[in-house]
Amino acid sequence: LTVKVEETATGEISAGAGISNSDASINFSIREKNFLGKGIDTNATVTFGTEKVIGSVGFSNPDFNETGNTLNNRIFVTSTYYDNAAYKSKAIGDNLSLSYDIFQNISLETGLGISFDSIDTDEAASDLIKSRDGSYLTNRIFYNVNNDQRDRKFQTKNGYTFGFGQSVASFGSDIPYLSNSISGSFYNEFAQEFVGT
Repeated sequence: LTVKVEETATGEISAGAGISNSDASINFSIREKNFLGKGIDTNATVTFGTEKVIGSVGFSNPDFNETGNTLNNRIFVTSTYYDNAAYKSKAIGDNLSLSYDIFQNISLETGLGISFDSIDTDEAASDLIKSRDGSYLTNRIFYNVNNDQRDRKFQTKNGYTFGFGQSVASFGSDIPYLSNSISGSFYNEFAQEFVGT
């Protein structure tokens, strides 16, 4: 038996631009789907906008420590200036999570996040925004449950996904909060090679 293996490219470079009635932006990203030959998905993205600059670096290890669980980490930096609201904000943070299957097609993601935020206001800012002037620390724990009933994860043609999650900021956070989320998608191949979602 002779097996011939042809290696395919695993790296990507992309760029894009967008415009709306209040903002314009360009973005660049670099991605390597097989970092160090271990299937680790790494990526770096930067977006330059008229009101916002966002940068992030992250990785996803789909077989962390040979357990079949997925380890995700993302570091982000955001700088925003809203001229019409007369304030600017900066944030830097990190999100670390672990995803694993709890039942067939049902996965659980648990994680921790930390961020440092600062808000600087101008004289023209509203009293509400001025009251938020300063620096803030946020520590949070979060979880997400996802039910994936797609026929296949790559080039999906039929099926759906449904998920929900919560995020709790406490443990020394300057502004404690509870956030709830729900998400879902539906896929249907309405004609050959045409899939609606």
